[in-house]
Amino acid sequence: MASRNTPLYEQVVRELRNQIISGRYKKGEPLPSEKELIDSMGVSRITVRRAIHILSEMGLIETNQGKNSVVVFDAESVAEDQSLAAYVDEYVENFHAVEQIRLMLEPEVARQVAKTASEKDVARLEAALRGGEASQDAAVSNDFHRALIEVLANGELLQIYDHLISMEEGHAPRGVLSPEKQDEISAQVLEQHKRIMRAIREHDPEFAYFYMKDHLRFVAQIYERHFHYLQ
Repeated sequence: MASRNTPLYEQVVRELRNQIISGRYKKGEPLPSEKELIDSMGVSRITVRRAIHILSEMGLIETNQGKNSVVVFDAESVAEDQSLAAYVDEYVENFHAVEQIRLMLEPEVARQVAKTASEKDVARLEAALRGGEASQDAAVSNDFHRALIEVLANGELLQIYDHLISMEEGHAPRGVLSPEKQDEISAQVLEQHKRIMRAIREHDPEFAYFYMKDHLRFVAQIYERHFHYLQ
């Protein structure tokens, strides 16, 4: 495994990740049991469970209580096109470029919406927020952001946003789950959207600006942790 300075759970994550990506464990196949992993890697049950949780968050495996974890990453589909490393490099590069622009753009959008939103606009935004709450899906989450820009009735700005999202989503590695689609993170994103919505409803532009900036930074931090295990 890795150097002594690397936490044991990270060593387990990286070893299992590499085995999954290399195709040793194929899509639909179970990983070894907890006991088998403990014995073969010489680590504790807590370490194995933490590693399994991270692999599940990454979208490489699915876990079912009382059963072995099953691989959901399709190494063969990636190998048909290009290596996962190439996918990830492109993914990270595009994400950083897009998030830099969104961090400059969207807090100001939220501020302007809080200043100008009519009752009809507020109702429309709340409908978009309810859609995200019902599905907790990343695509629906983006609908709330898009609805904010639609309130400003600026077609050019909307085209820019759509292009940014297509750059961000279009380069995600196949077979790897986006962090925003993970249940725990989706719930946090939804609560952040609700704070932004509350500031808009109360016509508080500075809090709308701050909450949007805080939200985008949170998402960026989550993805950075995601990239740490992908690369």
